[in-house]
Amino acid sequence: MIDEVLTKQKSNYDAEIEKLRKEVQSSKAQKTQAPVPQTIEPVRQPRSPPSNLKMEEDYKNYYVAKYFNDLKIYSKNDLDSNYPEKPFQRSRTPAH
Repeated sequence: MIDEVLTKQKSNYDAEIEKLRKEVQSSKAQKTQAPVPQTIEPVRQPRSPPSNLKMEEDYKNYYVAKYFNDLKIYSKNDLDSNYPEKPFQRSRTPAH
């Protein structure tokens, strides 16, 4: 009689242990699933016209050139050569 009770109790414990093991494995599986990567794009600030533009016509020409550059009619090299960057806008490349 005692053996039957002990056997039943052991089987109950084994069933409970197995149930807990499955819960732990499923929670581990949920935690180890690759999280969806969240890429954050940096906000690009529009480049302001260079300070060497003195007159309103210069600003208009700059914005027309910038518009053509966006349409790929006017190259970036042309835009940069005609309207050089301000000193603080230059890219920081180490001197060789």
